[in-house]
Amino acid sequence: MPTLERMALQAAKNSIYREKTNRRMERYHRNMPIYVGLSRAAEIPKPRQITVSPNKERSVAFSDKVSKLNKKRLKSGYLTKEACKEKEVLQPENQAWAQVLLEESKQQKIEEIRERQTQKACQKQTYEFLKAQNEERAQERKRIQDEETQNTLRVRREAELEKERIEQASRQARRIRQKEKQKALQERREHEEKRTALHQKVVLRERRRQEQIRRELEQEKRAAKEKVERERQLNIKLM
Repeated sequence: MPTLERMALQAAKNSIYREKTNRRMERYHRNMPIYVGLSRAAEIPKPRQITVSPNKERSVAFSDKVSKLNKKRLKSGYLTKEACKEKEVLQPENQAWAQVLLEESKQQKIEEIRERQTQKACQKQTYEFLKAQNEERAQERKRIQDEETQNTLRVRREAELEKERIEQASRQARRIRQKEKQKALQERREHEEKRTALHQKVVLRERRRQEQIRRELEQEKRAAKEKVERERQLNIKLM
């Protein structure tokens, strides 16, 4: 959480704590009559809220909570028995003053309620402002994260396309080299076949020439032998 938000939340907590403390101190001051005795209630500027009862015998009385607290204070030894023995009903001459105190207490309560409502409205506005600010920041973070994700995906897609183009160019170059190699092999094979055929023709021609020479030599030998035989036969006849 950012520092500004923490400071705002801490200020709101402090405001609530101060409000509770102030209400607690006001209750303490309003309850002062039971601490110092009911006879001195007229001297307290902010007495506890007094309710007017329809019973004429007890026109102004404290609540049951005050009586219970009075008994509790008596048990703890904080109040004297004389203060507790005093009547809880004010004297008739103080009834008008009690009515004035009642109206003032009501007005004070209304002001306190309005003040609390104002503080709650301020706290609600602060909360709404912080909530809207947090939502705006969250949307900004989400937008930045989405942009980073899109950029990452775009870079990855471009890298994949570049890799695919390189692989395709490599495959095409490999096919071209393979075709050139096959063409060279075909040319070499054809050249070998032509050379072999030419060599075979030369060998065959040489063999035929040698065969022709051999036949000619045999014919010459046969002719020479026949000549010698004829001469011998002729000599025999002459003898």
